[in-house]
Amino acid sequence: MSLAAATCEAAGRAALTSAVAVSLAWPLRHACSRRRRTSPARPGLAAIAVALTAAVPPLAVAYAATALAPRLALAPSVSSWILLALLVGRTLPIAALVLALLPPPPLSGSGAHVFALLPARAPLRRHRTRLRALFLAGASGTCAFAFAVGFVVAFADFELTARFGQASWTVWLFDAQAGGVDVGALVQQAVLPAALALSVLGLAGAHALRVGAAPRPRAASRPPPRSHISPYLPLVAALALTVVLPLALLVRDGASHLDDAVRSRAARGELSWSIGYAAAAAALATWVAHTLAHGRKWAWLAMALACVPGSAGSLTLALVTRHICPDAAADTPLPALAALTFAALPIAVALRLALARPRHDSPTQTARLLAPLDARRRRVAAAIASDLAGHPALWSFAMLVPLVLQDVVIGAILAPPHAAPLTVRLHNLAHYGHSHTVSAQLLLLVVTGVLPAAVIAGAARIPAGKHTAG
Repeated sequence: MSLAAATCEAAGRAALTSAVAVSLAWPLRHACSRRRRTSPARPGLAAIAVALTAAVPPLAVAYAATALAPRLALAPSVSSWILLALLVGRTLPIAALVLALLPPPPLSGSGAHVFALLPARAPLRRHRTRLRALFLAGASGTCAFAFAVGFVVAFADFELTARFGQASWTVWLFDAQAGGVDVGALVQQAVLPAALALSVLGLAGAHALRVGAAPRPRAASRPPPRSHISPYLPLVAALALTVVLPLALLVRDGASHLDDAVRSRAARGELSWSIGYAAAAAALATWVAHTLAHGRKWAWLAMALACVPGSAGSLTLALVTRHICPDAAADTPLPALAALTFAALPIAVALRLALARPRHDSPTQTARLLAPLDARRRRVAAAIASDLAGHPALWSFAMLVPLVLQDVVIGAILAPPHAAPLTVRLHNLAHYGHSHTVSAQLLLLVVTGVLPAAVIAGAARIPAGKHTAG
């Protein structure tokens, strides 16, 4: 199969995946909007679902699916449907979070009401015109951006697609690189898939901004009709398929073999390099995102430009880095670290915007009012400001660690043999079938990824000493 055919197949699969995920997540947006009317809390359920999904590597999900029913999962007539179900399961929480975080469109929730107000004898052309205007002014921008995010995530998938033997541009380019094809030629061939992903994301973002900024009167809205099916059911099913089931298998097979996972000296070294890559790349991406967000001029443009390399996919980023990397740095961990940092930047910027504290909230105003006073109050203001600024950065770091930790492509292409991460070994070993040692190493990778979030959550529950200004 040619690269163009593999790209078309991957694009069709990603479009179907994202469309199904957005359709299943749309009722959850209405549930979150109803909750926001009574409580100012953020859509925590969707955020927790994304965090849980991100904590379990795609390699572990594919490994669990093939370990439970290897003949069924790898059958050509069934593997494509299993891959589609797993991609929908991993994309649905992301689509739900994007839909929940986006502001409501000008005519949100009023489609049925406006349709009921139309005259019974109105011409069909007028019906179509008004309904088309309603859709363009209402849900189209929100749906388009959520669809684009899901499309980019599913289109750039490598681990699940490769494990189930399906065609994709990522698998084609990775196999060609492993076969010794010139990297410069591969970079030229990767331009079309990368441009397709960036075009979908850019066009959807531009349409969402145009729809959201259009001044339109807000119609009298009413909540959508209640359904007998809970809107949280698809989210629960997605978590059961991509989180609960893989974790149950890994715990059952690997919990009693954790000593075998770290018995090998090579495995211990690769795990150490994985932790080092994840900690350094997550810290650098968090620092860059927060630095760009604090810029007064051209901050939005700088953040958008910083997200471009990572939005093209880890494989494209790894090939470009390999092509432009000097020979002196090729045998060092620096190229892999730089590529992992750029790959994590889009998520870091999104977390920076999602976790940003309002500029005029009470704690921030308290810190500003205390700052011009005497030295003691100035120290209290500095402590409050540091506390306010530190928590979002820490949570952003904790969310990025498992995402960087589970990357396979960048480590396989850019990391030198003496500094290879553990995921490269696990990707190779998982193709040989079920093993208690592989289950234990995957479980160790999951535990390592969630450890920073657990430490931060535990530290946040410890009561801090009270500041007094007396």
